[in-house]
Amino acid sequence: MAHQEFGMQLMQKVKNDLAGMSQVEMEPKMAGRNITMTLSPLPANRRKRRFLPDPVAGEASLNGSDS
Repeated sequence: MAHQEFGMQLMQKVKNDLAGMSQVEMEPKMAGRNITMTLSPLPANRRKRRFLPDPVAGEASLNGSDS
């Protein structure tokens, strides 16, 4: 298979992006053509949100308009 490293890089990015919200139970591993990783949520008092919701998308959903 070509470019397996791109898949592993993507899994590492997901792992890093969700580090404040979850913990890794099973590290990324190749199983045939698939890469699997198991995450579990952190308890509510330990979660740290590092991103803000998109204000433009939030306004559109609040107004209820599709235009």
